[in-house]
Amino acid sequence: MREVLATLLLALLVSAALAGVGCGEKEESKVPERATQETTPEEVPEEPPPAEEFVQEQFAFRSCINFVRIEPANNQLLTTPVETVTAYFSHDLGGGSFIEVTSNGIDITDGPMVIAPDIRSVSVKVNADRTGNYKVAFTPYFPCGYYETGKSGFSVKLE
Repeated sequence: MREVLATLLLALLVSAALAGVGCGEKEESKVPERATQETTPEEVPEEPPPAEEFVQEQFAFRSCINFVRIEPANNQLLTTPVETVTAYFSHDLGGGSFIEVTSNGIDITDGPMVIAPDIRSVSVKVNADRTGNYKVAFTPYFPCGYYETGKSGFSVKLE
């Protein structure tokens, strides 16, 4: 029985000595290989997502009675910001005529709608100072009570 205890004690001492010394292995090899595979790689700074490429929208134009022209023209591609959008008509306009400009469904008008002194055009100042597509709706009201809505659109691509 003493021999068994002595052998167990000797085995325990040898195990403890080997564990403390590391059996001559290098320090980095003590880490299990599995652990190095599961560790996350060093943080790499994220690149900003690529800017979406501008695509000019092709607007379906709808004229209305007595319509002459609109500035900017339908489907015009501009390289500078737009300050004013104006619709011109061949007959005098009555009260209630209006023009509305939107981008992504948001009204971008920047001031009141104005009927020109000759009462044949309606215009509005806009904030079209970003690259994008802009929808225009215009409704002339005529003194006889008739009105009709037209639509147009233009695009701005700034460098």
